[in-house]
Amino acid sequence: MKILLFALKKTVRTPVYWIFLAAVLLLPPFFYSLGRQTKTPPAGCFLESADDAEAARVAAYLEESGFLPYASREELRADVENGTLDAGVEIPADLSERLKQGRFEECLTFVVSPTSSFPDLWKEHAVSALFAVCAPYISAAILEEAGIPQEKMFEAYWTRMDAGKLFTFRLSTRDGALVVSEDRSHRFFLFALSLLLFLSSWFCTAAPLAESVRGLAPRIGRGKAFTSLYLPGLLVRLAGLFAAAAAACLIAGEGKMILPAGAYLLLLQLFSLLLAMLPGESWKHTLIFFLAIFSLALCPVYLDLSLLLPLLKGLRRLAPPFWLWMLAGMG
Repeated sequence: MKILLFALKKTVRTPVYWIFLAAVLLLPPFFYSLGRQTKTPPAGCFLESADDAEAARVAAYLEESGFLPYASREELRADVENGTLDAGVEIPADLSERLKQGRFEECLTFVVSPTSSFPDLWKEHAVSALFAVCAPYISAAILEEAGIPQEKMFEAYWTRMDAGKLFTFRLSTRDGALVVSEDRSHRFFLFALSLLLFLSSWFCTAAPLAESVRGLAPRIGRGKAFTSLYLPGLLVRLAGLFAAAAAACLIAGEGKMILPAGAYLLLLQLFSLLLAMLPGESWKHTLIFFLAIFSLALCPVYLDLSLLLPLLKGLRRLAPPFWLWMLAGMG
């Protein structure tokens, strides 16, 4: 117990350790928040009545394209106003009747704010969905004059449309679904946490403790210096880093990452022990520095260098910060 208390006192008196501890605690949640802020908000749609067949078809097209369904018009408009949604589409209950009467104007209400990111994209989705539904109505009168009943024409149209034999406008959204933003925030968080734990475990734990052991070994012996100085200091400092990492996970709502972070710290310590067994010292700090720089290839902020050079996709697996990505199941 006295040995642990001595290690704790020595750790508390190390300013650099506290700096890294604060960084591990605060910066990963900040990056998680940054990932949310850089996402493109999705669009939403409100179906006034599911009993209208054509209105329901339009709503189905939009939802397949990433539009989020809303239960009320008020909620949809409120989320557009506060920026939760990039745009919104309101589908009236009498859409089928409008199309039968040839009233093609103002069939949908498109809700957008002045600060929307991609209003034209969402509008194209809405127009495409509407056109796919109203296309047979445009030619219905002409075909009826030629002796083709509307019912037969509609049946043939939707049979071929559902079979994919006619044109379709089911476009892919651009960062439209909420799962994209959550995934991006998770990657931002993983990047910050892995890199900070890697740097702090070496520069605040492994390297300083190894230097202390080398300084005391000639006087008390290498074995005793290792058991009375290195191991207690290692336990205290890794416990502090793990506590900071766990708190960061809880703050960011990433509680599932607590156990992977703990396993990652153990892997880092094994990596440090393997380095410590090798002769020389200055080259190790150089190696850690370049590994940290190379870890920027993991950065999800439009800086994934493996897109430019595929060889990096394999090489970056050797960088310790990538281990946490592997443990998180995102490797």
